[in-house]
Amino acid sequence: MTDQRELDRILGAFFAEGTDELADRVIDAALDQVGRTSQRRAMRVPRKLLAMPMPARLAAVAVIGVVAVGAALFLGVAGAGLASNIDNVVRLFVYRRVSGIHPMLTLVGAFAGIRLFGLVGAFLGPLILSYFFELLRIFEESTRAGDTAAILPMKHNGA
Repeated sequence: MTDQRELDRILGAFFAEGTDELADRVIDAALDQVGRTSQRRAMRVPRKLLAMPMPARLAAVAVIGVVAVGAALFLGVAGAGLASNIDNVVRLFVYRRVSGIHPMLTLVGAFAGIRLFGLVGAFLGPLILSYFFELLRIFEESTRAGDTAAILPMKHNGA
């Protein structure tokens, strides 16, 4: 056995500046232990899968495949069919209740806006159409009330 002073001397020599190689006995001891050290497997499933008989393995793989494909199909159909359509339908009725705009006006405004202004037109188109119809409504109310001075041009006195 080595005493504390011997251990300090060995560690000091090992950690000394400029030391770049190990002693031969250290390398030999490490290489001797590598062959005898048992290694853990990264995954334990293959060990159990290999213990199963071949028909059971095939059945397990088939069940996993069917479940994965079925789940993917369900999510695809639910996402494409249900979620996107609910959003499109509900948005139209919410617009109608909140702003009093007919859903068809919103659709026509969006398509016309995209055609005229690009992607920003999807937002500007319905706004422009709703402003236009709001101006028509205001005009109609003012003419019904007999307030023609607001809509007729002013007459000049010739001055």
